[in-house]
Amino acid sequence: MANRSKLDEIEDYNFAISQFIHNGKSMYDVTEMLKKRGAESQEIKTIFETIHTNLEGVQLIEKSRNIRVINFLIDTSIITSLSYFTFSLFRKDVTPFYLSIICVLIHFTYYVIFESFSAQTPGKLITNTIVSDLNGKKPSFFKILIRTASRLIYYILLGPFIFLVSKRLVHDYLTATYVVDKKRWAVLHDVK
Repeated sequence: MANRSKLDEIEDYNFAISQFIHNGKSMYDVTEMLKKRGAESQEIKTIFETIHTNLEGVQLIEKSRNIRVINFLIDTSIITSLSYFTFSLFRKDVTPFYLSIICVLIHFTYYVIFESFSAQTPGKLITNTIVSDLNGKKPSFFKILIRTASRLIYYILLGPFIFLVSKRLVHDYLTATYVVDKKRWAVLHDVK
C-alpha cells in the first residue's frame, strides 16, 4: 500500500506500543498485526527501531531499586508522622479499626496530592526523581489514582518485601509509569 500517510505511521506506532506494553504481545504478533493494518516491511522496521530507542531511553533514566527504597522510607516516615499527629487529635476511645481507616486515607491522600500535582512526593523530591509515563509526560490523574490504590493494596499485603521483586512494581506496570531521574528526564524531554 503505497499511499500511507504520516498519520497512518503514527497510528501504527501507537498501536504497536499499546500491543507491547499493555497487551504483552510478542514482536512477531505485533508484526503480523501491523501487516494486516497495511504497514509495509520498511515501516514496520522503522516502528520497531523507534520503539526500541524510546524504551532504551526510559530504561536509561529509570532509577534503581535502592533509590526507590529511599523514596519509600522517606515517604513512609512522613506518612507515619502525619498519622501519629492525626491520631493524637482523637481521644483514646477511637477503635483501632477507625485509626487504620484514617491511616489508609492519609496514605492515599498523600500520594494522590503530591503525584498528581508535581509527579513527585517529598521522597522523590529529595532523591531528585519523578513519576513519568512512557511518553515522558506526567501521568494523568486517573493513572495516579490507580497507582496509589494498587500501591496501597500490595503495601498492606507485602509490606517492605515488595522491593525484593523488581525495581518496577505492580503500580508501575498497571499504569505504564516509571520512576526516573529528574535531571536526565528533563534533558531527554528538553524541559528546563
